[in-house]
Amino acid sequence: MPLTHFSPYDCNWPFRLPGDASSSSIDPASARARTPCPAEASGSIIECENQGLAEEVAVLGTGHVLRHSSERAPGNRDAFTVRIPLLAVDDRSPSLKRIDVRSVIEGQLHERSGLPEDFLLEGDTFFDEWVWDGRDADGNRLHQPATVWNEVCLVYDGLPVDVAPEASSGAAFGSIVASGASVTVDRTGMEAYVCRSAESEVGVWDVRSLGLLGWSLSSLSTLDLERGQAPTSSRLHALRGLRRW
Repeated sequence: MPLTHFSPYDCNWPFRLPGDASSSSIDPASARARTPCPAEASGSIIECENQGLAEEVAVLGTGHVLRHSSERAPGNRDAFTVRIPLLAVDDRSPSLKRIDVRSVIEGQLHERSGLPEDFLLEGDTFFDEWVWDGRDADGNRLHQPATVWNEVCLVYDGLPVDVAPEASSGAAFGSIVASGASVTVDRTGMEAYVCRSAESEVGVWDVRSLGLLGWSLSSLSTLDLERGQAPTSSRLHALRGLRRW
């Protein structure tokens, strides 16, 4: 293979994954997705799935009400928490070198690497968790939820391929890709990356932008168009906590 530069690797000498290499069986979407239409309990209005508390006050002489909901308050830290499932304990193989986690939200990049023990363990699953500050890469505060893209890569040392016919070929790239993961290689570092990615939503609609001191009025709704997307990619926020796509 002719090259126009000095190469740190030999393209005729590929490497393979270890025989026990596998992909994670878990979707890396954030585990803290909000419920668009949560069930509500009596008393003070309790959003059961989202664990939010709300109150409604009638506007005298009209058919409207004012509503205040903790689910839409900027202090709702839980709504800004990105909790990424990484790996089930049973999916861990002895040859796993480390886990690389990358998240992108509104131009911000969050990266972390480590062994499974360096992350949170809850039940039989390892998690990575961090809190979004509600801003974009330029420091502007957003008043609506945002989409976070998460990628989880299981990193393995590449092993030289034995040219002997009877040699074991190790884990097959095709079988891992068929499981829904992607496989990339770093020839210089002799590493292989088995990755999964997913998107989810974090953040809340900050009703302070309505100018009613954190309250929303039943006759008001807002329509958020996804930036850079077609008009069909939109979200309708109504008074009673409902979101429509």
